[in-house]
Amino acid sequence: MTVAIAAVCKMQGGTAVIAAEDHMITAGDVEFEQPQPKMWRQGPHAVALMYGDAAAQAEIANASELEVIQRHIVDVSEIAKVLYRSLRSYVRRLAESDVLGPLGLTTDSFLNHQSFGSQIYSEIIRQLQDYYRKSGLHYGFGGAILIGADGIGTQGHVYKIEYAQRVWVDRIGFAAAGAGQWHAESQFMFSRYTTEWDFPEALSLLYTAKKRAEVAPGVGAETDIVVITTNPRNVIHFDMTSPLVAKLEEIYQAGKQRHDEATAWQHQEVRKYIEPFLSQNPIPSAPAGGAPGASPTPAAAEPSTSKKPKPENSSGG
Repeated sequence: MTVAIAAVCKMQGGTAVIAAEDHMITAGDVEFEQPQPKMWRQGPHAVALMYGDAAAQAEIANASELEVIQRHIVDVSEIAKVLYRSLRSYVRRLAESDVLGPLGLTTDSFLNHQSFGSQIYSEIIRQLQDYYRKSGLHYGFGGAILIGADGIGTQGHVYKIEYAQRVWVDRIGFAAAGAGQWHAESQFMFSRYTTEWDFPEALSLLYTAKKRAEVAPGVGAETDIVVITTNPRNVIHFDMTSPLVAKLEEIYQAGKQRHDEATAWQHQEVRKYIEPFLSQNPIPSAPAGGAPGASPTPAAAEPSTSKKPKPENSSGG
């Protein structure tokens, strides 16, 4: 898979949207890193960070970009709708090909077909509606995180777009997607991030979240960063070879070393505190006949030594 991360922050009297993404490409069962970004412009001041199936998402983003340019759309919420429709249209074409194609039908010809019985007609409708889930397409298909600045005002926006959802996340302030989603988002949660953070601190946290996400399978080590400002409106892309990314990596590694040293000191202090108690009150050994924590094996019952009374002699004498 991959990881895509975005956050809204304060910058120069307005807001900015910052985002980071790796270069990992997923094509079927193959994953590899390419020296090119996975970010697609959606008009002059919006960018889509794609994740999931690379070929599918590239086609979806390209179709969306063409519509945005042709219709001169600048409102980010409208761009999100276009991208969402493009994604669902892609899935609908796959469903039409796989479900209706073997019957020699298209969606239009199927809707106008009169010879199907109601039961068969309903079954085909159900297959089309359930195609995304039942076909397994939802595993790894992905979507996009859309970031941008509107033509009016000083607000930046973040949308998360997948087949079943188009979510506006400005109020939350951050979003992540892909295999490293939970690793990245937890970094923002632990830091108690809000949109009131200034750009430098937000950028530092964004890069840290990307590095932490690299422990997830399928997340690449290379990093691209994009910054969309609102005052003035601008889109700035920093690829993995830029001085900014190199400096962020240098600062992160220095901070990580200090963090590792602090963690080692913490562990040592806990050891120094606990060891005296362990020496005074050693952990009791396991009971005989069983492993630690196991119930003791019950002892075998000893044979009885009591003798039965002899019956009384009923004869005289």
